[in-house]
Amino acid sequence: MKYLIPFLLCLTFTLQIKSQDKKAIANVYFERAQQSYEQKDFEKTTDYLEKTKKYYEGIIKEDVAIFGAKYYHEQNNYEKSQEYLKAFFLLQNNKGSNIYKEMLLLYTANLDALENPENNKKLRLENQRKDSLKVAYNAAIKNYKSKNYAKAINNITKFVALKPNLNSKELKELTEILEIINGELNPQEEDAIIIEDQDTITNEPTSFLIIEEVPIYPGCEGSKRNLKDCFSKKVQEHFIEHFDADLPNKLGLSSGRKKVLITFKIDKLGDIVNIGARAPHVKIKEEAIRVLKLMPKMLPGKQEGKPVSVSYSIPFSIIVEGAKKE
Repeated sequence: MKYLIPFLLCLTFTLQIKSQDKKAIANVYFERAQQSYEQKDFEKTTDYLEKTKKYYEGIIKEDVAIFGAKYYHEQNNYEKSQEYLKAFFLLQNNKGSNIYKEMLLLYTANLDALENPENNKKLRLENQRKDSLKVAYNAAIKNYKSKNYAKAINNITKFVALKPNLNSKELKELTEILEIINGELNPQEEDAIIIEDQDTITNEPTSFLIIEEVPIYPGCEGSKRNLKDCFSKKVQEHFIEHFDADLPNKLGLSSGRKKVLITFKIDKLGDIVNIGARAPHVKIKEEAIRVLKLMPKMLPGKQEGKPVSVSYSIPFSIIVEGAKKE
């Protein structure tokens, strides 16, 4: 008996320490959840919030209940929001407090969302679109800064395809970046096609991604979306048809997939000008420029009903089968 009491005291003390450790861990995870939310990293926010609940062994703190209820409602996860709302009302009994009234309004909004699944679906799809816009924007900025221009252009294309607000600062910034990429890819004067229309040279071109009326490649017809898709398809087909596919295998390059990024402008007359290319070898760059000079005359793009110069960029992949020397 004399040994039993110290043992029980030691066990109780150990359990208290473990309980305190768990609460400390939960506090850290909750701080991380809030930080991740501020950084708009919602995947980590969800992960840290659920770990907070795990180490607290439930939703036992009012600030966690409030944060979780609001966060999951914003994410259109109304079932999870309901879980945190119920926990809040168990923890908070002051019906006259402002936070109680605020959470009561959130509770009714959450119930409405649960009772109207169709509206819930529309909101979820809209939020997914907005999240995808953020992902595409951030990826474009990251790839541009690291000079991975092919990926940056792909990211910008995805961003525009998600139909952003045409007046948004993000779209404006990405359009400017695209113009900078085009400028950096433009070759020296000996590689460029010289044109006599000085307006075409001096006026800033409009990006193909946001032009009101896209340039029309011969043979393309239909809606704006159809014309855009057809234009890109025709450019790809032209490149594949005329590019010397054996050339990369004769340059001593390592085998594998290589990226070629081309850029050009369709001027006010529909001519292809200011051709540029970035490639893993100067011979491939020269071949890409040669192929682009063979492109046909287009119907020019229009902005506010007037013909304008339009910039266009597209990445290509070429396959190098192995290092072969002539």
